[in-house]
Amino acid sequence: MLLVELVPRDLKALKQEVKSIFTQFPFIDGINIPDVLRLATRSHVAIETLLKLSQQKVWVPHIRTMDRTLDDTLALVQALVEKGVQHVLIIKGGKAILSRSATFQALTIIRANPGWV
Repeated sequence: MLLVELVPRDLKALKQEVKSIFTQFPFIDGINIPDVLRLATRSHVAIETLLKLSQQKVWVPHIRTMDRTLDDTLALVQALVEKGVQHVLIIKGGKAILSRSATFQALTIIRANPGWV
């Protein structure tokens, strides 16, 4: 699966950028949207907007767990699934980890548990 990560600074511009990417690069399967707190548009809002463009593409919002309770997080994911989202990246959030070994360990854990993806 090939995804392009786009930062949702402006919904109108985001939609235009997505359309352009899919036109120029038809082999791209979908869009990955990070959740950036300093921006007005959260990833789940951007994904809800992008779902209206196509149900055939893969839309992956990042969901930050540190921003809400577990119940709120689960409710948000459930609402996205009901709208057609099939993939969600759950992250803790907070400061970036700059260690290459920490990133490798996280990827190894995910790959070691194929039932998660």
